[in-house]
Amino acid sequence: MAVPGGFGSKNDDEEEETSTSKTEDAVKVSSDIPICTVLTSRIEALLKQTIAVNTVRESGYSVTELVETIQRLTQKLDGGKVLKKIRTLIKIITNIHTEQHTVQDQAIEWEEESQTFLHLPQTGRIIIENIGEDKLETLSSAASLLLDDVLVAFPTLDVFEVTEQGRQKLVSSAKADRLKGIVGLIASLVLNIIQNREFLFQDLVSEVTRFSPEAVVESLNQIYKIKEDVLSRDGHRFTDTQQLNEFTDRYTACVKFFVEDFDCFPLQPKQEARQRLLELKLTAEELRCTLNVYDLLIKGYKERGAFKPKEVNSLASEQHSLWSAANSHLANLLKFSREDEIDKEVGEQKYATKEGVAGQTKVEDAVKVSSDIPICTVLTSRVEALLKQTIVVNTVRESGYSVTKLVETTQRLAQKLDGGKVLKKIRTLGKILTTLHTAQCADQDQAIEWEEESQTFLHLPQTGRIILENIGEDKLNTLSSAVSLCLDDVIVAFPTLDAFEVTEQARDKLVSPIKADKLKGIEGLVSGLVLNIIQNREFLFQDLVSEVTRFLPETVVKNLNQIYGMKEDVLNRDGHRFTDPQQLNEFTDRYTACVKFFVEDFDCFPLQPKQEARKMLLELKPTAEELRCMLNVYDVLIKGYEERGAFKSKEVNSLASEQHNLWSAANSHLANVFKLSLENETEKEGGKQAYKTEEGVTWQKRKRSSHSTLEETSEERWGNNSPTEVEQSFESENEIAKTNTSKAEDAVKMSSDIPICTVLTSRLEALLKQTIAVNTVKESGYSVAELVKTIQRLAQKLDGGKVLKKIRTLVKVITALHTKQHAGQDQAIEWEEKSQTFLHLPQTGRIILENIGEEKLDTLSSAASVLLDDVLVAFPTLDVFEVTEQAREKLVSFSKADQLKGIKGLIASLVLNIIQNRDFLFQDLISEVTIFSSETVVESLNQIYKIKADVLKRDGHRFTDPQQLNEFTDRYTACVKFFVEDFDCFLLHDKTTVMEKLLDSCLSAEELSCTVTVYDYLIHDLEGKPQDVNFLAKEQHNLWSAANSLLGKLQASYPEDEAKETMEAITAYKCWFRHSGMDPVVGKISEKETDTYSKEEILKTMGQHIITDLKVEGDIPSAITEIAPKVTNLCVRSLTNPNNLEVLPQLTHLRSLDLSKNDLGPFPECISKMTSLKHLCLAGCNLSRLPNSLSRLHNLQTLNVSDNSFDKRMLPAVILKMSSLIELHLVDCQLCLLPKRLVILVVNLSTK
Repeated sequence: MAVPGGFGSKNDDEEEETSTSKTEDAVKVSSDIPICTVLTSRIEALLKQTIAVNTVRESGYSVTELVETIQRLTQKLDGGKVLKKIRTLIKIITNIHTEQHTVQDQAIEWEEESQTFLHLPQTGRIIIENIGEDKLETLSSAASLLLDDVLVAFPTLDVFEVTEQGRQKLVSSAKADRLKGIVGLIASLVLNIIQNREFLFQDLVSEVTRFSPEAVVESLNQIYKIKEDVLSRDGHRFTDTQQLNEFTDRYTACVKFFVEDFDCFPLQPKQEARQRLLELKLTAEELRCTLNVYDLLIKGYKERGAFKPKEVNSLASEQHSLWSAANSHLANLLKFSREDEIDKEVGEQKYATKEGVAGQTKVEDAVKVSSDIPICTVLTSRVEALLKQTIVVNTVRESGYSVTKLVETTQRLAQKLDGGKVLKKIRTLGKILTTLHTAQCADQDQAIEWEEESQTFLHLPQTGRIILENIGEDKLNTLSSAVSLCLDDVIVAFPTLDAFEVTEQARDKLVSPIKADKLKGIEGLVSGLVLNIIQNREFLFQDLVSEVTRFLPETVVKNLNQIYGMKEDVLNRDGHRFTDPQQLNEFTDRYTACVKFFVEDFDCFPLQPKQEARKMLLELKPTAEELRCMLNVYDVLIKGYEERGAFKSKEVNSLASEQHNLWSAANSHLANVFKLSLENETEKEGGKQAYKTEEGVTWQKRKRSSHSTLEETSEERWGNNSPTEVEQSFESENEIAKTNTSKAEDAVKMSSDIPICTVLTSRLEALLKQTIAVNTVKESGYSVAELVKTIQRLAQKLDGGKVLKKIRTLVKVITALHTKQHAGQDQAIEWEEKSQTFLHLPQTGRIILENIGEEKLDTLSSAASVLLDDVLVAFPTLDVFEVTEQAREKLVSFSKADQLKGIKGLIASLVLNIIQNRDFLFQDLISEVTIFSSETVVESLNQIYKIKADVLKRDGHRFTDPQQLNEFTDRYTACVKFFVEDFDCFLLHDKTTVMEKLLDSCLSAEELSCTVTVYDYLIHDLEGKPQDVNFLAKEQHNLWSAANSLLGKLQASYPEDEAKETMEAITAYKCWFRHSGMDPVVGKISEKETDTYSKEEILKTMGQHIITDLKVEGDIPSAITEIAPKVTNLCVRSLTNPNNLEVLPQLTHLRSLDLSKNDLGPFPECISKMTSLKHLCLAGCNLSRLPNSLSRLHNLQTLNVSDNSFDKRMLPAVILKMSSLIELHLVDCQLCLLPKRLVILVVNLSTK
């Protein structure tokens, strides 16, 4: 067997020039971990397959013998979980004996107590090889008929492949093929059942020993021994070539025996199976297995208490190289509607099913995500919502509107229903159902009660069943009217946003003159209330599928299972992407088919038009709830790395960055379009005039009567104004539509002051927490003991065990400030539960950082920088990810002030993260800041809290008059100014930016969520006032709907209107350019002096020529693809927004790009898409790393990355993968170490 050099198993002069070795050569690993891991894992799979086949052969197709052996092999088999599989397996075997597809006389059951399967058929043994051809043909046909049952019971990809292979064998005309089809099919099902057991290698060897030759058993033991020897040895290498040869020879011998002699793969050609096992082409599963071994080895150093940084770094680097090479090699297979774009010369290629999921490319292009987490999460969550809706609609239909039947099913679905909590809801539901029977809205004779002991609702009305469709129109009109009268009761009992929507939609249906609408109104209302009651149960996806299986077609159930399987596959796979466009297409096709069935065929949304519901589900416009769900998935994935003990900072950084981009895009879009507004405006002289405190918050100006009520119309509320003022206060719809801001304000239609009170107060709370954390750090003097003591006091009832990892990391950062180096503590900090104390805290004393000299501060900053990856490991959250990126920039700055802010800001943010789980009351926060804040600021804080509480308690929830509104915003502005500008509580941010953000009237998604929650609390307190509840619910609904609508447009590309075109025409660009009608360029274009041009002037100067060379100062013109579509040489200086570079990949003729001296921060991924580039200059761009995606620039000949400080002062690994590179500039990169392989690169460069 050939062993490629890519696994480090051959000398350079022995490497073979094959395509395989070329691919694997890119991996450049120096250990023998990959070859040991891959070949041993293949042996394990081979042994499992062999055991399954031998089990079938030895059983003689006897049901009892086969099941008995399966139980022995699996150990502690959970018969209940695999019962469906066992029944299907036995059905196939029984048919071999009976020669027909029949149902067993008595269904097989699992008895938990005796751990035994009951009612197994007594089939005896048969020798299938001795059966005649005619009879075998009958058996094969009977088995073929059961393949669909197999797919239902074993809904996995491997079994699907098996059934396809088995189908081909079973219909073959050759007897040998039919025999193999039967053996292979049954063996594969046995393997599927036993594979959940984690076999040890020696367990597998023990199983095959009794039927394998001694030489094979000896080879298996020797393979295991050599592999363990390699993994245990420092360096993880074979001792010599002889040991490597022995390992591969024994592996080859085992493969030959099991595949050719034993024939363990009955469904596959022997030659094909042998070739696959002897070729060192890793599958994705083998790659994952190999990477896991690296994780275990790295973790082993820590667990043995003998941590060796050099060895661990070597392993981590090798693991990363292996992963990067695999990703790079698969890059051409993974280009579908992601950051990778297909053939820009031809145009963007989209993968979408006809009439299926739309907008994917736009979505991903807007938010800039490189994984498939969003599409998987959104579509799967929609399917879950669809299934819940379908279940409740079916429940209502099957109940026949019988109270007892419906309540009984509701209890079953909800599981552990707390009847006391939902009693009010059940009574209201019972009232509606009773109304359908009595044709009037009346209270029940005896109120329904909940009996805790029996977990039963008492006094349920005995209503029987009715078929509404058979009722005449007159009677149905009466029922509809009676139900309509109950809707106010519904809002009181179900004071939630979704229930409010249901009642509004049902109201429209119930008053419709069409009988079908009335029926849908009743069905939709009842099912909506049932859904509300059961929604607190956290359904698993499979639970939902199980519920719908009995009344859905098999194809739909299969689609549901496949959607779930593919989603889990994507989320579990490193990189979190679909394997290829086909898998993506399959995912969206199956989703589309499910939507079509549930919405159109089943009619699961009785209250909505089918077309509207279908369109909503097939458009990739995430709602706010879907966005929240999506972000939670990122949190779970990031946390998963830590829990598995295999934290990978690169992967976590990628996920956190993607999550942050998604979150920022949503917030940014809300900020641009969705502003807090007050519905009524006044005192206009020629247009809207805004209320604005000096340097303060901008809010829409208005006047109100101090005694206005909820029921007043806008005109009545403005009764004190003159008719002229009133007329000026309200614009026509056409005038409102002229600005985006007006659109947002018109959509929200707020008449209360709940939003402004809630948002500003919540901002103050966040501001106070930030201030407290910064002050805690300042007052501690960076003393570990003092800081930890204060944290414990602030957090209250701190669970030290849960935050131990965070405390250790925080202390490590502080200790680095005292020791000037990155080192572990002498004794690990521990948490003592009994005394509620952290033990072994370092005694560091106090220091005044401001008094430290610049050189020493540089050393401290560097020591803190080195610990940023440790911070991400201990604090794997989005807010800390942002903090580390901001702190990194400050710590590497040449400014002493920036370095001080970087240190303080980093530590303060970690303190804030630890204490944030405490629910601070506003007054608690004020008490904390009182000791170091001015009296006027404390007074303002107390007054803000008082006014807010006053507004929320007052009927109408409004400020008493404009003066109170002014006082509220003025005091808020004064507090923001003090904490941000005077106290400097945001050390890592620019003060002006923070002030603008806090004084702006734009809501973030988090603030929107907080505001909606406040409505919930107020509605709950107003249960006795249906009219007030209705008003608040409607306002909350408007707010939420407007936000969802705007989020839905997050990915939409708005058409350029006349105003935008006019602005573009007169916008001035500072640039220099050369077109094809001018003399060739002399000298560097980076040295050319720029001038100011408008777009029209540039186009006029060009005439019929094209721009070939262009230098731009400032952001790249949005019209660059119009004025310079074929530019070949581009230089950009003084760039203010790196996101502005996203247009560059559209310049497909670009050969030279100079972005030097621009602060790019994180590397712009769009550059990696510019495959036409030959020369790239990124000198002085403040880059800390270069992504592996840069290796896609296969035409790049010159790369200048001088004057950049790369992570760990190491050469970025991707440079060694850039095969076409001729010239490399690394001046002033402060590299401390160059890899040996750079010598090879330099030699290659010099010879090209």
